[in-house]
Amino acid sequence: MQIEWRQSQSYGRYLLSRLRQPIVGFCLSIGLATSGLMTLPGYSSTLSESAISAISPASISTSLAANASQLIAQRSPVLADGVYLYGQVPERDQLGVAYLVFEVIAERVTGAFFMPHSSFDCFQGSFQGNQLALQVRDSYEQTVHPFSIALQEVAIANPLGGATPTMTLEGFHEIDTIDSNDQRILETCQSDFSGEI
Repeated sequence: MQIEWRQSQSYGRYLLSRLRQPIVGFCLSIGLATSGLMTLPGYSSTLSESAISAISPASISTSLAANASQLIAQRSPVLADGVYLYGQVPERDQLGVAYLVFEVIAERVTGAFFMPHSSFDCFQGSFQGNQLALQVRDSYEQTVHPFSIALQEVAIANPLGGATPTMTLEGFHEIDTIDSNDQRILETCQSDFSGEI
């Protein structure tokens, strides 16, 4: 009983000494300790005072960097695999309005920019950071130009209450229905790029 009291008293002194450091360091230490990140291999989940004093800021930084890498690797894709239609306005088939139809497969994108009753320009690309980076092939000159669309996080109301964050293309509205003309344009561009993907 006396030994347990001394150990808890030592840990209490340790926590008080951490209070003298910036509050961020203290919060980080408590957060790491409660999440189990400070558990060392080969030791029990309760750290001794000597084990705690052996933990350096560098080892904490290394643990945080490793966990951040795991979170990035486990992140969900920006857009799930599937076919999408976006327009500068939320209604389809508006004259003079730009639309894009594309398919996402493993975060690779193939599709087209088009206006109703006009030609279309095919593109391919991928999600890179906070943008959709594309290579657009001009339908007349067959030249390729880089183009990017910023990604924007929006909150979608969910039926259980609250909101679910999702990514969308900045300046565009997602349109739910894909018609046969959209599908034809998409298939033409996929065929054009089939040898390049």
